[in-house]
Amino acid sequence: MKSKELIEQEKLQDEKDKIFKVYDDNIPNTIILAFEKVYPDTFDIAKNYLQYTKETSRPTYDGFWIWLMKNLWYKDMFSKGDEFGTGKWLIDNRFNDRSYIEIKKDYELLKKINEK
Repeated sequence: MKSKELIEQEKLQDEKDKIFKVYDDNIPNTIILAFEKVYPDTFDIAKNYLQYTKETSRPTYDGFWIWLMKNLWYKDMFSKGDEFGTGKWLIDNRFNDRSYIEIKKDYELLKKINEK
C-alpha cells in the first residue's frame, strides 16, 4: 500500500509530465527545470510557464522571470501602475538577485547538456 505522500508525489510527477508533452523541443523544459532547481514548487511554475508561453512566441528564462514578477510575484504593484518605479527597479536589478543568478547558471548548464 502506497503512502499518501507517495501518491501525491506521483500525481505531481504525472502533471509535470503532461505539461512537458505540450512542447516539441527541449528549451521550454530546460526553463522549467532551471526554475525548479531554485523554486521547488514545480507544478505551479509549469502551470505559470504554460500561461507565459501563450503570451510570447520566443520563451526565455529571463522573459519568464520578468513575467513572473509582473503577473505573480508583484502583480498588485504592476496592476496599480507602479507609480514609484519600484517594479521597474526590481526588473532592472534582477541581475543582482541570487535566485536569478542561480537560475541562469542552471539554465545554461541544462542547455549545454541538452545540446550534446
